Amino acid sequence: MPLRIRSKLAVLALSLSLCSLGVALARGQVVPEGTSDVWNVDDLRRGMRGYGLTVFQGTTPERFDVEVIDVLHDFRPDMDLVLVRTLHPILEEAPTVGGMSGSPIFVEGRLVGAYAYGWPFGRQPVAGVPPASDMLREIHRPTRPASSPGVVPLPATTTSREG
Repeated sequence: MPLRIRSKLAVLALSLSLCSLGVALARGQVVPEGTSDVWNVDDLRRGMRGYGLTVFQGTTPERFDVEVIDVLHDFRPDMDLVLVRTLHPILEEAPTVGGMSGSPIFVEGRLVGAYAYGWPFGRQPVAGVPPASDMLREIHRPTRPASSPGVVPLPATTTSREG
């Protein structure tokens, strides 16, 4: 696949993850009581445990456990990726599930990011999680109006945290 198309697909996947996470956060559906911080990936360590929320069936979010494997710095230009092992009986059978993109991932009650990448032919249930700090930075990235004719930008409703 040409690099230009892959880059556009990566931006689309990141945008969808950010939108899914933003909608869930706006509805107050995914933020645990007392959560106000977003992890800086430099502070994450191998072996840290947390959880994610997703809908496997119906409309009720279910919790699945995660364990930080590592952080891939510069996975894409100006974007890191947190690798996590996902632990749940469904994910033991189907290591990656279509439709989980945007599922929020938390460690110690703080937001890490959103489930975005899976490797369907992998032997382990491993997911790639773009950091929320990287996604929040995208809200303030300038855009060229000519790149999306007819689209009216939405006002930014959240503030970026530098960290």
